[in-house]
Order: sequence, then structure tokens, then C-alpha cells
Amino acid sequence: MKGWIDLSYTYQRNNKKAPVQDGDSPEVLEAKNTNRKNQLKQAILDWAAKYPNHPAQDIVAIITGEQTLAVDNVNSKKVALLLPLSGSSRIFGNTIRQGYVDAAKFYPQEPQQNVIVLDTTSVPMDNLIQQAQEQNVDLIVGPLLKSEVSQIKQLAPSIPVLALNKVDDGTVSANKMCFFALSPEDEAKDAADHIFAQNKQKPLLVIPQNELGRRVAQSFAKQWSQISNGSQAYVQYVGNLNTLRANINHSSGISLTGSPIAFNNDDGSASMSSNGSSSGFDAIYVYASYDELTLIKPMLDMGAGKTIGNGSSSIALYSSSKSHVANASNDFNYDMNQTEYSDIPLIINSSEKTTAMIPSNIQKDYSLTRLYAMGIDAWRLANRFNQLDSYQPNFLAGMTGKLSTSNQCEVTRSLAWQQYAYVTSQSSSEQNEK
Repeated sequence: MKGWIDLSYTYQRNNKKAPVQDGDSPEVLEAKNTNRKNQLKQAILDWAAKYPNHPAQDIVAIITGEQTLAVDNVNSKKVALLLPLSGSSRIFGNTIRQGYVDAAKFYPQEPQQNVIVLDTTSVPMDNLIQQAQEQNVDLIVGPLLKSEVSQIKQLAPSIPVLALNKVDDGTVSANKMCFFALSPEDEAKDAADHIFAQNKQKPLLVIPQNELGRRVAQSFAKQWSQISNGSQAYVQYVGNLNTLRANINHSSGISLTGSPIAFNNDDGSASMSSNGSSSGFDAIYVYASYDELTLIKPMLDMGAGKTIGNGSSSIALYSSSKSHVANASNDFNYDMNQTEYSDIPLIINSSEKTTAMIPSNIQKDYSLTRLYAMGIDAWRLANRFNQLDSYQPNFLAGMTGKLSTSNQCEVTRSLAWQQYAYVTSQSSSEQNEK
């Protein structure tokens, strides 16, 4: 137990984002990040030397980034890809299908698959399972829609399943079933980890008041409580886009106050939270659309009576991939200068060579790029499915993030982080996000 605790503290102390200063060039930032990674690696290796016979030795190579989960020992796996290819969800299904089919171009060294694609909108789920069984399929990848994932989980086919969504019905699948989704709740957990790693003590969430917003807030708060030894996270819910527009037209700012977020623990009990509001925040995380964030940011400045999140402010500002779009305006980049945002590595860290391999219509829409990346990662997960299990940390550096598994073989993601930067020395046509 002492070894596990020491390993946890060692990882938390040394897995902090390198500090960013005004004027840092990309080369300087890269050097800082490399130094941070080397520091983490050395700290973990020092721990390993201190506990040579500890069972966590099996995951040291994964934590230090020296090992990824190897592909299954199968020459050509036969996969049934279940996606909605017609109807209202066809654009989502077709984009994931394109990424799945194109994955072999990005990773030609991995085993190729024999893929059959089945449309979940045209045939009942039990018939699709029967088709897969008749064609001697080794693995089902999909379905995508949450209702269909619940259905296939209840049907419990004899073929193992990599579902492309998550369901939280409290049941355990009778067969081997893993879950991979681009979950807003997972993104909120990753944001909590990132903000905590930057030594922030008191975060405020600013989120539109709807069901998705409440789920995001609770997911962030639960993760924050776990990593910060029970500290509270706070939230201020805001209205919809029309309400925000009306408020800003009346010069109504958003005050930097929030209420504690309550959530349910794993044992079903409710979290403890104090009543009333609080202030004195050192970090603000905004989960909102691009249009919403263009209004929320100036309203936060009005409420604070100063510009926040611009590097010189004592309050750091963070935003999610929900507001990160391909066609952001120069005004947006100016307002969001120095704000950190999360997104998938295929968007933030992509090289020119990689970008050229993405279909042009998908490049122009980040929401489609994320689904395309999901298809690529699903293909790589399928190649490793026989070895997938619960509680495997950082086993694969994917296009959608650094992949781990939690309970019941749920694949979670650690995203890439970047800053908006408005470069005043360049012409307006060259000013963009860095």
C-alpha cells in the first residue's frame, strides 16, 4: 500500500504542465515540455528502484511512455462496424466510418482488418448481430447511438463488442464489452486534472444551464474532489444564447461568484457541500459553444472589472473543445488571448503530412475531425481488443487523446492543451491561434 501511495504522489508532483510565459517561442515551449516529461520519467524510475518487487512495476513502462499496448496476435481480424449510415445521424456515422477505413493509411505497420459495414438505421439490432455471427466476425465495433448501445448490451451477443458510446445503467455485460466515446464528462475530468496540475486551488465553472451542463459540472467536481483531497469546485450557470445576448446588450456582466457543486459518489451517497455562494477564484473553466463563449468572455471581464485570463491576470481562463472551431474570428482570438483550451491531438498537434491525409471537407469542420479521429482510434483499439481490460493507464497515444481504461473497460482520454495567441506584430490576415 505504501508503494501505491508513493507512486501516486510521485506521479502527481511531477506530471504538471510546464509554466508558460509571455514571449515563449514554440521551440522554448517544446523544450519545457520535454524537460517536464523527462522529469516525470526519472521520478517514476527512481520509485521503481525503491520498490523493485512491487506489482506496479508492470505498468512503469506505460506510465513513463516507453510502452504502448501491443496489437493482438491476429493476422487479419474480421470486424463488423455498426454505424448509422442513413437518417438524421448519417453524417456522424459516415465520418466515423471514413476515419475507420482510413486508419490503415496513418498506421500501415499495424495489422489490417477485414471490415464489413452494417447500417444500424435500416436493420434491427438482433438481426445485425445475427448477420455478424453468420459471417464469423471476431469483433463488433459500434453501435454509436446511446439507445443502441443499451440495446446491444442487453442482447449480450457471443461476439465481443467495442461500443462507440457509453451507458451508465449499473449493469455488467455478460460478454466482453468495452466502451469508447467522445464524452463531455471525460473532457471535464481531464480539465480538472489539467487545472489542478497548474497548482490552482479554487476553480469556478461557467456553464449554460441545461442537462449537459449539469453533467459536465458534476463530472468536473467529482474529479476535483478526488485529486484535491476533498476540495470544492463551484459553478455559475448562465442562460442560453438569446439570454446572453440580451444581458450583454444591457451591459450586464457575469459576477465571479459560484455555488458549490454537489455530485453522487460511487457508493450512491451525495457529496457534502456548503450552502451559499463563494468568490476568490483563481481559475475559470468555461464549457460552452463558440457563439456562447464570444459573449461569456466579455461578460466575465465586465463582472471582474478587468480583463481576465490574459497572462497578466491572477485568474487563469480555460475553455473546452466545444468552443474551439476551425473558422474562429480574429476578434475571438484577441478576446481569448492566453486562454488555454483542450482538444484532440489530431487537431492541436497535427503535422502537415497528417493534415494532408484528412479529407478536405472534414478538415474544415473540427466537430467532424473529432469524429474522424474517433474512427481511427476505434480501429487501433480493435487491433488491441483482446488485451483491453479495466484500469490500464496511458496505454495508447491516440488521435483523440492519450487513452486509458477505467472500470468495466471504459476507454477515457487525456486531451492536448494549447493557448489562444493574438500576435500583434503580424497583419490581421496572419493573426490566429497558436
